[in-house]
Amino acid sequence: MNAAGVPIRCGVALAALCLWSGCGPDRGGADRGRGAESGGRRWAAVSWDTVFAVGGPGDTLLQLPTRLAADDAGVSVLDPEAGRVLRFDSSGRLLWTFGRKGRGPDEFTHPRDIKLDRRGRTWVLDVANGRVAIIGEHGASHGRIPLSAIGRTADGIVPEEGGAVLVLALEAERPIVRLSPGGEVLERVSFPSPEHERLHPLASQLVVGTDPADGGWVGAYGLGDGFFAFRSTSWLGYRGRYVEPVAFPRVAQRGRFRLGRRERASWLTQVTFAAETVSLSRGRAYVFFGGKSSDRHQVMDLYSVDDGSYLESLRLPIRPRHAVYGGGLVYALPT
Repeated sequence: MNAAGVPIRCGVALAALCLWSGCGPDRGGADRGRGAESGGRRWAAVSWDTVFAVGGPGDTLLQLPTRLAADDAGVSVLDPEAGRVLRFDSSGRLLWTFGRKGRGPDEFTHPRDIKLDRRGRTWVLDVANGRVAIIGEHGASHGRIPLSAIGRTADGIVPEEGGAVLVLALEAERPIVRLSPGGEVLERVSFPSPEHERLHPLASQLVVGTDPADGGWVGAYGLGDGFFAFRSTSWLGYRGRYVEPVAFPRVAQRGRFRLGRRERASWLTQVTFAAETVSLSRGRAYVFFGGKSSDRHQVMDLYSVDDGSYLESLRLPIRPRHAVYGGGLVYALPT
């Protein structure tokens, strides 16, 4: 139960999809600012129940799922190893599967991101095939958006009303690209932080979270400190700070000869993972967090999307490799 005495439900999908019934309900009334400045995290009083489990020894439904996207109705699961997407309702019932490995119209090759929109459609970023695939709420294809205008730099997507899509590109200048349903560039926008442009592309990676109900989204640093909230391409005007500060990693470089040419190799040092995933629901951002504490990779920090203020934290009953929030449930992939 949470501090207000409201029961919380949760679910688990063992071996492949882990659903933990309920994470804290959305509520306000929290102090502003970085919680670590006043004694660290504020832990919500919650209890956990398993709602359902999917997968396990001998079960071939899920092979190697990597990403989840959840809303009030259920969860969509990206399984690149099988080259497909699966949709479950909030009780664990399989609703549909879509796709297979390959380069055909309804096939996937190393898909990178998955999101939901308010119409219950599932959007999949498939950079290797150069497109964003849209799957309807009943598991049928609703079209594809080509990525030829921006190449293979796409790293995250945000579905938009009317069929357009925002693509987060791995570049320092104007990384937010708005594409039409036909793949034409409608707008390119800079990230609202001078520091972002100075960061090495390896260190400036963003984790994108969307609210399927209202289209708002958050870009959160996966290897540094802070997050930014948007409505379409419009920044909401603040930079949120994590309750647990994380320094950006350093970038080491060394020249080398390869195939008769001199190249410069780059790699990150002193790396600490920050935001692993971000889920948005009813004005709250749920950040599944790494960090350095004993609770790393086992905590969801809650923030207000309106102003970035820290609210409270949930200690998960397992240490998953991926977890998202949606409709009163925490869905997680076990390690």
